[in-house]
Amino acid sequence: MRKLLLIISVFIICFSCAPATFAEQAYTDEKCSEWAYYYIKDAESPLYNIMPQEMYGGDFTASVTRQEFCELIYNTVGYMNGVTNVSDEIGKSTPIYPKFSGKTSPFEDTNSEYILALYESGIIKGKTEKTFCPLDYLTREETALIISRAAQYCNLKKLPYKLPFNDTYSLTDESSDAIKSVCGMGIMNGTGENHFSHSETLSKEQAAAIAMRLINCIAHHSEINSELSCYFNLMQMWIEDKDGNAIFILPMYWATYDYRIDYGYSGWDFFEHNKKTVIAVFGSDAPQTEAHTEFYELPSGNKILELPKKAGYFLGITEDGKYIITYDITKPAEYGSWGETVYGVYDFHGAEILPPIYSRDELHKAGYIDAVKAFSHNQNYVAGKVISFINPKQKTLHNKKFQSFFVQKGTAKQTNVKN
Repeated sequence: MRKLLLIISVFIICFSCAPATFAEQAYTDEKCSEWAYYYIKDAESPLYNIMPQEMYGGDFTASVTRQEFCELIYNTVGYMNGVTNVSDEIGKSTPIYPKFSGKTSPFEDTNSEYILALYESGIIKGKTEKTFCPLDYLTREETALIISRAAQYCNLKKLPYKLPFNDTYSLTDESSDAIKSVCGMGIMNGTGENHFSHSETLSKEQAAAIAMRLINCIAHHSEINSELSCYFNLMQMWIEDKDGNAIFILPMYWATYDYRIDYGYSGWDFFEHNKKTVIAVFGSDAPQTEAHTEFYELPSGNKILELPKKAGYFLGITEDGKYIITYDITKPAEYGSWGETVYGVYDFHGAEILPPIYSRDELHKAGYIDAVKAFSHNQNYVAGKVISFINPKQKTLHNKKFQSFFVQKGTAKQTNVKN
């Protein structure tokens, strides 16, 4: 009798509701691009409350000034410090803002406490030693520099990134490194045709999106073993070795409201196979499309298998290590309801043993699992430790009691893991 191996799972299922038309959603007193609507809405919401009052309403497609952006980042950094310093949930924060010492301003053209606090914190610099030029429009190069410093101030992980842009060679090393950082973290992107367009100005809607993506980079982690740790945020998932080097990076497709990430992952599992640590990653090309499941060996990151898309999502492997159990959800009878969960079996060459059309009871009768109720998709399970998981409906991170299931012959032994 083959038995389902203990699943060490960090799986997130993205629920989505049919969006109203943009015309129905947009504020009557604000103008913005459709892709930016949710970024702006979140930045203005009481949950985050980072949008400067002077940016409410009006035209969000207009360029943002240096002063407006500084207040936005001041609020953003305060929010992030309130989350990370108290180990709270994303979505709940007691803001801890950068401090201004009260010294005389080094700038002749501003006494803004937001600007001076960020200046003393090393997040911003003036145009010259004595001028800040608060009403000048912010460039994309300046944006990258400010965001890179803000990320460092908030102790965020900067992931490796090779600049693909052909218009950044004339920039200083500091600017090039900043662009690498913000692009590697998924906070900024190029403008097309291998251009970053560093001298172009930043719009207010782009500023709101960048601030929300910076918040989305707050990472949570769990240990895989004594050599490897898994980190994830709303932008990416990555594996670090014991020296803190990121050795494996994957995009998360729920990272952007505008779905500019066309191919990403929503969950992953770790397991030992043939005395090697393997990560199974799974997700969809975009929300509500076919699932894909891939397997990589760690720490090398070598891809060892990709299941056919019709295989569905990875669930676990049989205890003898010979077979992969997958599942999928059939089309729901009505919108917003769960469909039926079906299961399949594949070998480690990707060959289909049973297509994903069977019930748990049928897999049990076929001998691939011992306990019919050994697993469920209404909860997220993890073995041995508490981690954080994403509730995509609320777009927040929660700590939760997870349950792990050890499938034994004829019974499912349940173990509660406390916070």
